[in-house]
Amino acid sequence: MVRISTRLLIAGAIVAIAISVGVAPAHAGVNVWQKDDSYIDVGLLVQTQGRMVNGGGAGTDSNTDNIFFRRLRPFFYGAFNKNWQGIIQMDFGEGFEGQDLKTSVKWAYMEYLGLEANQQSSLKIGSFKPYFGREFLTLGPHLQTIERTFTGIQWYGTPDYMMGIGFTRMTPDRKLSYGITGGTMDINQRPDRIWFQSPQNATSSNNNTGYLVSGRVDFYPFGEMPFNPKPLTANAFDRSDFHNTQVWQVMMSVGGYGWWNNNDSNKGTTGTCLAGNNNVCPNGLADVNQVYGVEVSSGLRGYGFSGDIEYQRIHSDLRNATFTGGLYSNGNTDLNKLTVNGGYMIYRDKVELAGSYALLTASNFASDWDSYRVGLNYFVHEYTIRFSGDITFNANAYGTPGAWENVGRLQAQFAW
Repeated sequence: MVRISTRLLIAGAIVAIAISVGVAPAHAGVNVWQKDDSYIDVGLLVQTQGRMVNGGGAGTDSNTDNIFFRRLRPFFYGAFNKNWQGIIQMDFGEGFEGQDLKTSVKWAYMEYLGLEANQQSSLKIGSFKPYFGREFLTLGPHLQTIERTFTGIQWYGTPDYMMGIGFTRMTPDRKLSYGITGGTMDINQRPDRIWFQSPQNATSSNNNTGYLVSGRVDFYPFGEMPFNPKPLTANAFDRSDFHNTQVWQVMMSVGGYGWWNNNDSNKGTTGTCLAGNNNVCPNGLADVNQVYGVEVSSGLRGYGFSGDIEYQRIHSDLRNATFTGGLYSNGNTDLNKLTVNGGYMIYRDKVELAGSYALLTASNFASDWDSYRVGLNYFVHEYTIRFSGDITFNANAYGTPGAWENVGRLQAQFAW
């Protein structure tokens, strides 16, 4: 069982109070200038997280607790006219589990909306999320649990922010949406992960570089997709069902991507794994040749309930067809990732009980990695001011039989 230390609880409470005192509720993005169809909005996302980890088994973390800025993101977006708009969002936070402290570019693109009068067709150029992964496409402030699962984080075959061009279109009845992207993406060479990294944020010369193409189709058999052309507004993948919607809404999706090495940054090295655990290779390097992924997912909303299910199948090949270690057996691996998320407003618009189950298998795993999570969200003003806590129980961590790792998290969120 996870035991969250007293100092972590106290520190989390102090941080939460400091962020919330004197702050008037507001939605993300505040208009600072407007003239006809031209405007400029500014905003800020702050997530302060405290975490404690206990684990047992080679490669697991143990007795670690820290407090850090999970996300610290100022952003600006605006429009020149109703057809042209753009956004830039930087991140000064420490990233997933506080392990990636650097200044990062997230959303940074220009967008043309003039292909149709209803603005439901979009052409993007710059840095944005590829069209793959329901959980990854959900905005970070809108997640029901504090961190993403295997289907949402970039360590296990879900592409990160890409540099390129993308086209999407939503039909006039807002029942069907489809899109395609093409551009560049890096992959870290650690063979215990298929770790996609944004090319504009690469800080290591050990990354393989290459080309990424992605596409998806989303369909609403019941209800219709929310639509607002402004960046970072409510989107089809929002999680919590505020206002106890008195109708069921269902969304079904399929997606896929392909990544190919462009031969510009190969090292020809062979991975080495952690003593006592062939699945964890923190110092190993292995060139990745190609990666493919498919996604099938669905979401259900209504009556205070929000549920999502997502399955991903990822295949990856190394250039060294004889290497076995990490995720790989004889130079290739197949990942199966399944996530089921759910939340229910036990007190309307204020308190939500949330939880998830996630599964990860890999060709070189001796056991399935199971992850169970339960948490609670308190919304002061929907996503604008929110306090969350959850506990994650990992069984057979990193595919190692008997290894375990449990994580407790507290988080305060201010999205202005």
